[in-house]
Amino acid sequence: MIYTKSIDQLLFDCASSHPDRIAIKTEKQEISYKLLLDLTLCFAAHLKKEGVARSSCVAIDTKDKILAVIGAFACAVQGARWLEASNSALSNKYLGITHLIHDGRRQYAKGRNIIRVHPGWFKWPADGPSLEDMNFPGLLSAQDTWMIAHSSGTTGMPKYMAVSSENFWKKTQEPYFDGVDGVVTAGYLFPSLSWLAMTVSVRVFFTGGTIVVGNDYNVLVSCGVKHVTGSPTHFQNLIRGVDEPSSPLIGNALIGGGPASKGFLDTMLRYFGVVDYAYGSTEASVICTNRNVNGSRSRSVSVGRPWPGCAIEVVDENGDKLPPLAEGEIRVSSPSIVPGYINDIESTNMAFKGAWFYPGDIGYLSENGDLTVVGRSNDQLNIGGAKVNAVVVEAALTQHNDVVDAACFSLVDENEQAMLAAVIKVEDGVGRETLLKELGEAVSVSVQYNRSKIPKRIYFVDDVPRNENGKIVRYKIADFVREIDYVCLSLPERGGS
Repeated sequence: MIYTKSIDQLLFDCASSHPDRIAIKTEKQEISYKLLLDLTLCFAAHLKKEGVARSSCVAIDTKDKILAVIGAFACAVQGARWLEASNSALSNKYLGITHLIHDGRRQYAKGRNIIRVHPGWFKWPADGPSLEDMNFPGLLSAQDTWMIAHSSGTTGMPKYMAVSSENFWKKTQEPYFDGVDGVVTAGYLFPSLSWLAMTVSVRVFFTGGTIVVGNDYNVLVSCGVKHVTGSPTHFQNLIRGVDEPSSPLIGNALIGGGPASKGFLDTMLRYFGVVDYAYGSTEASVICTNRNVNGSRSRSVSVGRPWPGCAIEVVDENGDKLPPLAEGEIRVSSPSIVPGYINDIESTNMAFKGAWFYPGDIGYLSENGDLTVVGRSNDQLNIGGAKVNAVVVEAALTQHNDVVDAACFSLVDENEQAMLAAVIKVEDGVGRETLLKELGEAVSVSVQYNRSKIPKRIYFVDDVPRNENGKIVRYKIADFVREIDYVCLSLPERGGS
């Protein structure tokens, strides 16, 4: 069923049909649908007092998941569009940002329409009109922009796209909670203002369910969570250090936003009964998932077949469709594809062609139509004319039990020669000599002993550079390691050039 009303109307309907049901829950706090609506209206009244109107664009800066939801819905009540505040967004004049609201976590210069939110925003303005006399315009048209989303920015500056109320509703219709019985109690690990986090929240509210706020596995269990959404990196952080239960304590997990190995899926299935490995993008939303079930023997790194209404093709450089098992560029189609990027005609023309969106990924389809993603086009590193798939090497590195995270990158040495290098994060107290020998063997096997595809330098780091969605920010790594000493892998005797 597609919800045909505006985003802001959803809260009114939820508060009317089940006012006392819990909408948002933390370890110490519960917010009912009625209270959520009351808080949102108070927040919207303060936005109106600050001059936010239908023509406004509000940048929101907060890590607080409750504040994020209330702020986004309050913008809908006011008929305004919103986006996550960032340096790139605030410097982009084409986004039309009129107001910045923040929680004080970051310091901003004082100025007109730069507003720090305080607890008083959750109470009705004492000097304003009553609720009955307040006129909230809301999103009047299905084509009204509610949210300005952005790409990951892993290859440079993020690209921005307008998401209308209608488009957002289409994103929420995807079967995120397929197989979850009853009223949904769900959590998400993505940043609170990301499109996927907001989509999960709205989808849960649409079912009359509960969003649980927390990044602790045991807290999510104690709050009765049935479903969690996050990237591989988010889930690694979630279960790290958590004692393995005798059987999974949370029913479902949806993994998206990065590659997942068979070993990682095996680990996940010790904590979650069902693990859906998903593929999608901000521009086209989730396209497909592959279900892995606890107790089954099959672990596939395929991301499955397209969901109803979606399509996937693998094409060559001329845009011609390739046969099964042939590796090429992935293109996708879905009902919720955005029309393009804001004020970026060149990128729009490159990525959006007819009904297809080209996410920049490389992969192949099986005979049965299952998609396997090999990596991103920017994961194919050019090292002295040789193509190296960074994802393959990273998978070999992270398969080691003592390696927490890894990323490969191209590095130019002091002789202006390009080489493959890698950063790795390891568990505390690990002996490096043995580790470098074992990693040398593992990587050598993964690239069939081709020395040109083995990292020449290894940098031990506290954290691998990733964005908030868990994706490697590859273009920043060379500068990141500039002042760090490197070591070399111990390689086996066998090997080619």
